[in-house]
Amino acid sequence: VTSANPYASEAGLEMLRRGGNAVDAAVATAFAIGVVEPQMSGLGGGGSMLIWLRDEGRAEYLDFYASQPAEAFRGHAGPSEDEARDLRVVAVPGEVAGLLAAHERFGRLDRATVIAPAVRLAED
Repeated sequence: VTSANPYASEAGLEMLRRGGNAVDAAVATAFAIGVVEPQMSGLGGGGSMLIWLRDEGRAEYLDFYASQPAEAFRGHAGPSEDEARDLRVVAVPGEVAGLLAAHERFGRLDRATVIAPAVRLAED
């Protein structure tokens, strides 16, 4: 398990030691790095995950980037100056929901176990 922060990497390794799979490790690492490096990898953003399903011989791609309402730009490429101040153009973060969805579909360990390292890091 590798990441930009050793504490986050250790969170992922802990999941593997507990019998978790790669998705458990990735999700634990992502939550942990959101705590220890929020300026670079905060949970208020988005992301994606590519998962190889060995038994099925195929990959699954999950897109959980931030999104905006369909009407945010009213049919053009970007907001006008007035529209840029409108709350409707604010992107909705997708990272937490995406990580939890990935874990629910493909993880092996229970959710509390997977997020426990991030909780411990936040408490410390």
